[in-house]
Amino acid sequence: MKCVCELFTLEKIFVMPFSRLFLIISLIFSSPTLINAQILREPIVEPTEPPDVDTKEQVFTIVEEMPVFENGKDDINTFLAKNINYPLECKESSIQGTVFIKFVVQAAGGIRDIQVMKSPKECNMLEKEAIRVVKLSGNYWKAGKQNGKKVDVYNILPIRFKLQ
Repeated sequence: MKCVCELFTLEKIFVMPFSRLFLIISLIFSSPTLINAQILREPIVEPTEPPDVDTKEQVFTIVEEMPVFENGKDDINTFLAKNINYPLECKESSIQGTVFIKFVVQAAGGIRDIQVMKSPKECNMLEKEAIRVVKLSGNYWKAGKQNGKKVDVYNILPIRFKLQ
């Protein structure tokens, strides 16, 4: 098989209309792909049965019933407003922002693995206060459910610190 570029001399290329020249150039660059291309007769991924996973060890991100904060008459926002103490050094420096806290709501109750995902860099006291308040809320979280069973679920809680 001859290379496409050998079929045309420079004299022929300069006299060709632009559209034909563009077609030839695109064939030259795509010819290795076209030669090696094959028609797939079988599916790329064969269907398999889901592996047997022990849901007690697995931590879910999204479940059928997500964890819910339940503290009698208070919702999570009211709970945070009542329990957050704005750090004095951040208040004096007029530092505001949102701290994103990630934690696991356990199937057995309570929370664990509290982590700061994002926070204002100017004052790390906001992070410490957010973690403290999330720890306080630990007993008020109702576990999430998957297939009717309580499971561990990741939850992300944004806590906004704003001066008024």
